Amino acid sequence: MNSFFEESTRVPLSSPVKRRSNIIEMPNALGDIVASNDRAKFDRACIDMLRQTKARIDKRSRDGLGSVLDAFRTQRLTAALADGSEVRAAAFGDLLWGICHACAKSEATSLTFGVVQDVLDYVAMSGRPWKLALSEQVAQKVVPQLSGPASVCEELLVFATTADAGSGEFGAAISALQALLRTKDLGTGHVLFRY
Repeated sequence: MNSFFEESTRVPLSSPVKRRSNIIEMPNALGDIVASNDRAKFDRACIDMLRQTKARIDKRSRDGLGSVLDAFRTQRLTAALADGSEVRAAAFGDLLWGICHACAKSEATSLTFGVVQDVLDYVAMSGRPWKLALSEQVAQKVVPQLSGPASVCEELLVFATTADAGSGEFGAAISALQALLRTKDLGTGHVLFRY
C-alpha cells in the first residue's frame, strides 16, 4: 500500500498482520527536485521516464508478449522522444513544471514521479493535441491528488486559466478544479476529492 497511515486499505488489515508488517518510508524524489528548483534535473527525469516506458514496450515485443497496440505505442513514443517534439518543447515542460510546483506547496498534495509518468505517457501516446491531453491528465491524474489545502487547488485553477487563455484547451482541468473547490470546508480551508 502507498501509506500505512493514510490509505483506507489499512483499516481491514488485522492487528497480527499490522504487527508483522514493516513500514518502509520512501522519499518523494520529485518533491526533492521541485524543492531544490532543479528544472534541468526534472526535464532529464521526464525524458528518462518516457525512455523507460518505450524500453518496457520494446522488451515486451521482443519477448513475444506484445499487444496489437504496441507498434502504435512505440511509434508515438519514438516521435515524442525526438528532438523538437511537442513533449520535449519548453512550452510543455514549463506547464508540467508549473503544475508540479503548485502542487508542492503542501506535502499533502505534492505529486510523485508516478503521477508525472502517467501524465507523460498519456500526452505522448494519446494522439491528442498536447494541451488538451495535458488538461485531461490534470483532471484525471492531478486533481485526485489534491485533497488538502484549498489554496493549492486555487493556485492551480489560476495557473490552468492562464494557460488556457480563452482557448478552451484547458477546459477539462478548469472544470475539475472548480468541482474540487466546491468541496472546500470553510472551517479547515481544505478540499476533499471523492471518486
